[in-house]
Amino acid sequence: PVLARPRGSVPEIVRNGVTGFHCETVDDFVAALGRIDVIDRAACRADFEDRFTADVMAAQYERIFEGILTPIPATPLLPLDAAPPDPEPERSPAGSG
Repeated sequence: PVLARPRGSVPEIVRNGVTGFHCETVDDFVAALGRIDVIDRAACRADFEDRFTADVMAAQYERIFEGILTPIPATPLLPLDAAPPDPEPERSPAGSG
């Protein structure tokens, strides 16, 4: 279990009440120490295994890099002097003509 101030990445990493406690003051830290037994150490370890092992993190980085490196299909640009495309013609309601 982790006791930490909820700054920077702490709120993303430490799940308050699950893998540790977010504490603002010295009194918060002292109180959290008194409640540390409510944190399930097995659940804490399972959370680490699910989110922070080298294999998990490498797979997450690979997914991010693949997304960055995947080319986005280019949209053809019209020449600056080209007329805009005609809008779709309005259709008459069925049976009106």
